[in-house]
Amino acid sequence: MEKYYQLLEQLRGIGDKCLLNHPEPQNEKEALLLYAIAKADKTLCAAALLCRNGMGEDASILCRSIFELSLTIEYIFSDQTNDLAKRYFRYDWIQRKKMYGYMIRSGRFQKYLLSTESQQIISTINKEAKKVNKKYNYGNSWSDKSIYEMANSTGLLGLYETAYRIQCNLSHSNPRSSNDYFKEEGGRLILNSGPSDNLVTETLVTVFGCYLHIVVKINDYFNKGVGADIKKIEDEFINLIKVANNS
Repeated sequence: MEKYYQLLEQLRGIGDKCLLNHPEPQNEKEALLLYAIAKADKTLCAAALLCRNGMGEDASILCRSIFELSLTIEYIFSDQTNDLAKRYFRYDWIQRKKMYGYMIRSGRFQKYLLSTESQQIISTINKEAKKVNKKYNYGNSWSDKSIYEMANSTGLLGLYETAYRIQCNLSHSNPRSSNDYFKEEGGRLILNSGPSDNLVTETLVTVFGCYLHIVVKINDYFNKGVGADIKKIEDEFINLIKVANNS
């Protein structure tokens, strides 16, 4: 099991190598990749820490975040233009409008909203939100496709139908996930709330794959020249999984 953690750290090292002396982003796609590697790095560290302490179920919930991030990147980069990346970042105006809208409707935040500065901010947000919504006709998220549709269009449907479904069940506390918290011993039903090996290996494998996907995109887009490093660690990880499956 320790080898999984070692390879994850080595993969993080390749990611760090890609970012060494990296310039500021020049467009939305570049900004997205830099945001993604920063977010994924924190999430990977948190998931690995949970796995080391036998909390694979909660690590799997974090893993869902990395999967959605890698899927978002794959979908946005399937477009040769910068349009989807712009659509992604401009959805922030819609989110801000929703948040201020709640504050206004609730009536509990009036003292924060009545100042001239606040009114100017709200006016700008409403104006920009109207502008971007007219252009992109947003629904309930930034994308014009659902998570399923994005996975299907990018070749990640298999991962969506397997690991991602488990992650969602745990995240939303669906009844299917209750099986991960019960076990029977000696004819007695035990609440399985302590450390265990449940979902630890599966989560480490999925986290590695999603993080690797982001590093590959950064290397390819910015021509970082770490393709050989990526191939080497990918081969090592595949061999590790084969050995584990045959043991």
